[in-house]
Amino acid sequence: MHRLWYSLRQEVVCHTDSGGRAFNVSNVLGSFTAGGLSNVYYPQGDRGFKLTMSRSALALAYGEVGGLLDEFWPDIHRKLSHKPKPDQVPPNPRPSTNTK
Repeated sequence: MHRLWYSLRQEVVCHTDSGGRAFNVSNVLGSFTAGGLSNVYYPQGDRGFKLTMSRSALALAYGEVGGLLDEFWPDIHRKLSHKPKPDQVPPNPRPSTNTK
């Protein structure tokens, strides 16, 4: 549960240079800018504040999904590939030093 909350939070909270946390202005502003610029592409009837906000929210949601995949993909891949964890693999036997 902690990993899930952490990956979702990363979309709007970032790490600062001083080691603290702050609102991720660049990511959120970038999503709203992308939503606003997408209005240029659509015809006049498909533009407006509500559509801009929904497109911005979609951009943030895609970022959330990407964050979840980044966080949980190693676990998913390990389950799907049925490979044991590194600590469960038996050690390799030492090669013999007998030479004839």
